[in-house]
Amino acid sequence: MAAKSVPFVASTALGEQLLASVQKVLTAAKVPVTLVKTDAKAIAGSASHILAEPLSTADVGELANKYGLTSKVTSAKASGWYPNTIYPKLAMEAVQNLYAASNPSFASASAAPTKAVATRDDSALKLLELEKEAERAITGFFSQEAKASLLSTLKLAVDSAISGGTDKSNVCVISKPAGDGMTSPFDDLLAGVVKAETDARADELRASSVSVEVSPVGQAWPKLVMFPENTQMVVCPPTASGDQVASLVAGMGGGSGMVSQKCVGGSATVYTCANKSDVENPTGILIATCELLTEMGYKAEATKIMAALEKTYKAKVLPKELPGGSASGDAFISEVVKNC
Repeated sequence: MAAKSVPFVASTALGEQLLASVQKVLTAAKVPVTLVKTDAKAIAGSASHILAEPLSTADVGELANKYGLTSKVTSAKASGWYPNTIYPKLAMEAVQNLYAASNPSFASASAAPTKAVATRDDSALKLLELEKEAERAITGFFSQEAKASLLSTLKLAVDSAISGGTDKSNVCVISKPAGDGMTSPFDDLLAGVVKAETDARADELRASSVSVEVSPVGQAWPKLVMFPENTQMVVCPPTASGDQVASLVAGMGGGSGMVSQKCVGGSATVYTCANKSDVENPTGILIATCELLTEMGYKAEATKIMAALEKTYKAKVLPKELPGGSASGDAFISEVVKNC
């Protein structure tokens, strides 16, 4: 069988290291897939399955615009392998909207104050009114576009909770801090989207025992940390509050190198990880790779790699970033390769 090519976005030293690590494991598991190094700007618009290094906000925006991506999902599927975690059965996922990354000017433009103009010139006043009208039209267009994007993210979370099959599921939607004078154009939009979606699907939500609640980040934080089993999906808006909670879920899963991520909602899916720049741990990118392989039809090979990963953790070969771990990225990959 001819090997299939999969683009791997890698523009940093860490990205190149993760690319090399994944290719070694693919070869060891006899997966007929070859990774091709590229960057967010050069990648072909026809690509449908993409692997990537931890992405910068600019790269996320580039890919979101190119493929129509709306949401980033952070999963902690490795939490059960890590022996020292206090969340060994973490089933929570964070679903974060990407509209701010793909349209960074929307928030600042919407929040910009109107400049006062003092003039008696009728032509100047008419010009100013035309400019204001054009600005309102542009803002209105992007508001509707942002609303549609937020709805897509919420629907993704709700659909996942409904299909989860648990006795009772909770979708927690993060809003701005209670009493915070600072606001973003997403706050009111998100509140309206949640009300419209829950009203429209009230019977379906009741029948599936799924609840949707909006919670200020300050109130949601302790609930998620102390009782994570009570929440299956966390919807994070494209704001600072959303960033904080998405990072919290990654931390609860064992740290940035332990979680997989994928950007979805458009013509392609981007599989990636959350590693900080000094975290070599390849666990997250390998789990993301297995998700990609499953979608490409290589389910047996993905299962084989996941089993090799689990065996590596059971042998206590832990990445050095974890408490009690000492293995470098290369040493950890060598053990995974041996177990394939």
